[in-house]
Amino acid sequence: MNGRRLKLKTRSDFVQRLTQAPMMGALEELIWNCFDERATTVRVSVKLNDLDGVDLIEIVDDGQSLPYDRARDAFENLGSSNKVTRTLESGERLHGRKGEGRHKALSLGSCATWHFTYKKGDQHFSYDIIGTAGREDPFFLTNEEKVDKNVPLGCCVAITGISKSLFALTQPDARRHVASQFAPFLLRHPDRRLIFHDKQIRPSAVIAERRKLHPFTVTHERETFKIAVEIIHWKDGERRELFLCSGNGIPLHEIGNRSLSGTANFSAFVSSDLFDRLHDQNLLSTVELTAESGRKEIINLVRKKVRHYFRRRLQRESNEALQRLHDEGSYPYASTPKSDVDRIERRVFDLCAVNISRHLPSFSEKMDLDGRRLLLRVVREAISQNPTSVGKIIREVCRLPERDAKSFARLLDDVPLGNVVHLGTMISERLRFLKFFEAIVYLNPFDQVVKERTQLHRILAANTWLFGEEYALGTDDENLASILAMHVAILGREHIQPELRDHDIQKLLSSFNQDRKKSPESLARIPDLMLWRRFVERRPDEYEFLVVEIKRPGVSIGRQEIAQIEDYAKAVVTTPFADSERTRWVFLVVSDELDEHAISRAHQQGMPAYTIQKPVDSRYEIRAMPWKQLIRTATARHDHLEKWLNYTVTRERVFELAEETYAEFLPPPKKKPR
Repeated sequence: MNGRRLKLKTRSDFVQRLTQAPMMGALEELIWNCFDERATTVRVSVKLNDLDGVDLIEIVDDGQSLPYDRARDAFENLGSSNKVTRTLESGERLHGRKGEGRHKALSLGSCATWHFTYKKGDQHFSYDIIGTAGREDPFFLTNEEKVDKNVPLGCCVAITGISKSLFALTQPDARRHVASQFAPFLLRHPDRRLIFHDKQIRPSAVIAERRKLHPFTVTHERETFKIAVEIIHWKDGERRELFLCSGNGIPLHEIGNRSLSGTANFSAFVSSDLFDRLHDQNLLSTVELTAESGRKEIINLVRKKVRHYFRRRLQRESNEALQRLHDEGSYPYASTPKSDVDRIERRVFDLCAVNISRHLPSFSEKMDLDGRRLLLRVVREAISQNPTSVGKIIREVCRLPERDAKSFARLLDDVPLGNVVHLGTMISERLRFLKFFEAIVYLNPFDQVVKERTQLHRILAANTWLFGEEYALGTDDENLASILAMHVAILGREHIQPELRDHDIQKLLSSFNQDRKKSPESLARIPDLMLWRRFVERRPDEYEFLVVEIKRPGVSIGRQEIAQIEDYAKAVVTTPFADSERTRWVFLVVSDELDEHAISRAHQQGMPAYTIQKPVDSRYEIRAMPWKQLIRTATARHDHLEKWLNYTVTRERVFELAEETYAEFLPPPKKKPR
C-alpha cells in the first residue's frame, strides 16, 4: 500500500484522553462531523457477531467530504480546527471547533478507517486515512485515486477492533439519547436525516410537546448575554436531561438535573453565546463547580427558571385533572368547603386524586366511570376518618406494625416520601457496589483483566464516595495543569493575584510548564481523579484536594508506582499555583496489592498506616494503599446501615445488577464449564 505515515502535531498532551472518550460522546462527535460537512443524510450502522458482540460500527454521510490537500492538516493538527471560522449554509456556527472529534473514534475500537470521496474539477477521487490506537502517530494517509463519477461523494468511517462491550448501542436507550442530542438540530433543519441502526431519527414523531420559556439575560465578566430555554417533552422512555447549548442550540455539555421535576420525561436545552465562549475556553465542564465570574450563580438561575416552569405546569395539569373529574361526575364533593377543616380535607383529597390520576394509568385509561367513582369515594372516606382509621389503612397496605406505622407517618411530615425511597435505594446500591467492586478487583470473574482507564477508572468516577462521603469530583482523567486550574477556580485568586481571569491562569500554567515538559514533574501528566472537600466544621475556607492514581488488577504498587505518585506531588506542590495556607494536598496511588518495598514505605513508625511521605514543613502527604483497605473503610461506614436494612444479596444477583449499570465498562464474564 503506497502512502505516508502522518505525524500527529498536538498542542497539548491529551491524545490519550481523547482515545478513552465515553462511548456515546465519541459517536456523537463523529455524527456532528458529518453534519458540519453539510451532509443531508447520515447513517449509523452497528453490526453484531454471532455472540451479539459489536464487530463493526459504520458512519456514512453524503457531505462535501475532505479534499486530499486538506487531509494532512486535518488529522495532524490535534487541538486546532478550521471549523472555527466556517458556518453552515444557514450561517450557524459548526459544532466541532476544537479539532478533537475525529480522534475520539479510536475510543470505540482500535482501528478506524475514513474513506473520503470528493470532487476535484469534473472528476471524482478517493483516499483513506487509517487510524490505529496506541501509537504516537496513529494516522496513515493513503494516496488518492481517481474513481468512477458514479461513486457517491461523502465519507464512510468504519470502526473495527472493538474489544469492549458496545452492545448498549443497539438498545432503545441509545436511540433515545441520540434523539435528545440531535433533536434541536434536526427540528431546525428538516432537510437533514439521521438514520440510526436502520431507523430514521424523527424527533417530531416522539415529541409530545415543545415549550419555550421567556428569554432572560445574565452578566458574565461585565458583559450581558441572552439565555433561551426550550423544553421538549418526550412521548416514550425515561429521561430528565438539562443541556447547555451553543447560541444556535447545539448541546455542548450536560449538567446535573438534581432538584428538577421527578415525574416529567423531558430534555431542557439552554442556549446562549456565553456557553459557546466557555466551551471554546474549556471552562464549560466546570461551570457547576466554580463561582468565578458568577458562573455557578448563572447555572443556579437556569435551574430556578426550569423548576418554576415545572411547578406551573404541574399546577395546571392538576387543575385540569380535577376539572375532568368534576365534568364526568366522579368528584365526590358537591358543595364548597364550609370550614377550615373542610378546606384542609379537600386539599388533601385533591392531592391524592391528582397523584392517582398521574401514577395509575388504568385509572383513566381502563377503569370505567363507576370504578373511578367508587375508588374516589373510598379515598374520601379514608381521609375524612379519624387518625386511627388512617393508621389502619397504612398498616393494611404497607404491612407495618403500629409503632412503625406511626413513626413512618411522623417521618413523612418532615421528609418527602420520594426522598426516603431515594435514600434506601442509594444505600442498597452502595452495598451492592462494595461487593461487586471487591469481586472485580480480587476474584477475577471475567475472561480478561479489568482495564485501568477504560473500565476500572470509569466505574470509580461514578462512585467517588468510596474515597469518602465529603469529597466532590473535581477532574476526571485530566492533566496536572487542569487540576491546578480547577484548584485555583475553587479557591479563588487570593493566593496568586485576585484580578486574574481563567484564561490568564491557563496562559500562566502553560508558560510555567514549558521548562518542565520533559521532566518527571511535567504538568502535562494525567492522573486518574482529583477530588476535593471543604472543612466546614473547622474554617469555611479550609480545603483538602485528593489526587488519585489507580492501577488495574494484577499490577502491584512498587518502586515505579511510588515514584510516579511522588512526581505528581512534587509537580503540583512546588508550583506557585498550589495554595498551601488553606489547602492540604493528598496524593494516593491504589492497586490490589503492595510489594515488599511499598509495604515497608507504607508502614513507618510515627506516621499513619499507608502514608509513605508526610513532610513536616509542607501541607501535603503521599499514600500507597491496597483496594482492600479502601473497601474495608467504606464497608465499615455502611456496616450499621446494612444491619438495619437486613440487607442480603447473592454474588450472582450483585453481578446481574452491576452488569445492567456497568455493562459497557466490563469485559465478558468467564464461561461456565460444561
